[in-house]
Amino acid sequence: DIHNCPSHPPHGYPMQWPVLDVTANWPTDDPNPPSHKGIYQGLCIFDYRTDLEKAERYRRKERPFVMRNDPAVARTAERWLSPGYLSKLLMGKEDTDRRTEYSPNNHFMYWVDKRPRDERRKAAKHLKDAHKKGEDIHGGFGRGDQGEMKEAMQEIEELNALKEQLADAKEYQEDHEDDDEAEEEVNRLQHLVNKAKRKRDELALENWQPPTENLRMTYLEWLKH
Repeated sequence: DIHNCPSHPPHGYPMQWPVLDVTANWPTDDPNPPSHKGIYQGLCIFDYRTDLEKAERYRRKERPFVMRNDPAVARTAERWLSPGYLSKLLMGKEDTDRRTEYSPNNHFMYWVDKRPRDERRKAAKHLKDAHKKGEDIHGGFGRGDQGEMKEAMQEIEELNALKEQLADAKEYQEDHEDDDEAEEEVNRLQHLVNKAKRKRDELALENWQPPTENLRMTYLEWLKH
């Protein structure tokens, strides 16, 4: 029970699960918590008013936790909730353009933009103009939209399956050196693997688009997004 943790960090704390189990239970593209089941939570939640000593023990053991009802945090939250406070803090001079990164979805991929500066500026201007006109903007992901990503992932899965078949065939061939059919099977599978690799590389480059764009805009423009 993360709301009633033991006085000292137990063995194996914090709890961990395979990331695929976590994302399958609550998909990353769904902003709403699953209503029909619980969610994976491995960090203890302490109350500043009643669990401070317990939290200190966890801190000394360098174990993570969540602290609630901290007066210092509450004062900060109160300031942030004051009407106009964040706008005044973030806006500064109203007409100042600031750096921002635009993604058409909730994914922010780590990547290095190697395009020339003129090309980057042209792409940023096109993005801003398209947004002002209400036009659709690319789906990101570096490979294009979801459909293209699914196709690429399918090709990778097929390639991996062929690699496994090739490994099994090579292992069989080593144990049957005089088997001509085994050698032919290895050659056939090697040819299919090479062909699948070329197709994978072609799909990786086809319709490639930057997953995000670096822009400059005022705070009020940013707020409209």
